[in-house]
Amino acid sequence: MELDDSILWHYEVLGSFSVKSSYRLVRYSTMASCSSGLSQLVSWWKWFWKISLLPKLKIFVWKACNNWFPTRVNLVSHGMKLNSLCPICNQKEETSLHALWGCSALKGVRSFSGLTVPGHVLDRLSFLEFCWLCKETKKVDFDLICVVWWRVWFRRNQLLFSNTIMPMDGIVDWAVNFLANFKEARGVEQCERAGQTKDIRWKTPTAGCVKINLDAALSVAKGVSGVGVVVRDWKGEVLASCCQRFEVCFPPLIAEVVAVLTGMRLALQLGLFPAMVESNALAVVELISAKFCS
Repeated sequence: MELDDSILWHYEVLGSFSVKSSYRLVRYSTMASCSSGLSQLVSWWKWFWKISLLPKLKIFVWKACNNWFPTRVNLVSHGMKLNSLCPICNQKEETSLHALWGCSALKGVRSFSGLTVPGHVLDRLSFLEFCWLCKETKKVDFDLICVVWWRVWFRRNQLLFSNTIMPMDGIVDWAVNFLANFKEARGVEQCERAGQTKDIRWKTPTAGCVKINLDAALSVAKGVSGVGVVVRDWKGEVLASCCQRFEVCFPPLIAEVVAVLTGMRLALQLGLFPAMVESNALAVVELISAKFCS
C-alpha cells in the first residue's frame, strides 16, 4: 500500500506540530542563560524524590544535578592541573552532561531513547535542565535513563581507574534487566506488605469482536527487534498468533508501531474483524486515535 509523504515535527512524539512543543524548543534554547523559577525547581524535586527508583540511584542523579561529580571540568575548576577534555572522546570538555549523555562514544546508547536534542542546545544545558527536558517530553522512561546514566558512569570509571573496557553495546540491555529486577522485587515486597497478590486478568472483547494483543521487544546489544501477536475471540479462544524478528534495533516507539501493524495485517489476512487492538504503548494508542478518530 502506497502512502503520500507527510511532514513530521520530530520535536513532538506524535510527529504533529504543536505550539506547546515549539515553545519547549525555544525554552530549551534559552534555558542555559536563564535561571529556572523557584516554584518550577521545587516542583521538579518533589516529583523526582517520589519516583520508584533505588535510593542510591536517586542520590547519584541528585549529585549530577548539583554538579558534584569529579568530572575533568570540575577538577580543573578546583585547581587540579588536568586536561579538561573528555578522556573518552577527547573532543569536548567533560561536564556531567557530556560524560553521561553527550559524549560521541555514547551515540549508540542515546539511540534507544528516541530523544533528539540539537548539539548546540545540548552544549548549553546543565544536567538539571536536561533532566527536566527528559521528564517534560515524556519520550523517555526516566527510571530507565537514570539506570543508563549510572551504568555509563561506572563504565567510565572502570576504564580510567582499572583500565577495564566494558562493551558499550550492552549498557542499555543491562539497565533494562536491572530495572525490571528492581521493579519485580519492589512489586513482590509491596504485595507482601499488603497481604495480597494483584490479580491481573485478560479482559474479553465485546461479543462478535476479536481482540489483538501485541508487544514488542528489542536488544541494543544484538541490534535486533521482535514483535509478537495473539488474536482471541470474545470467548477467550486463540484464533491466530505470530511473531516476527527484524534485523534492526528500532527505537521503542517505532517497535510498538511495527507490532500494531503486524497485528492488523494478520487480522486482515485472516478476515478477523471487527477487531480491538490492545497495546501498552500509550503514545502509539494516542497516535492511532488522533489519526482515525479526528
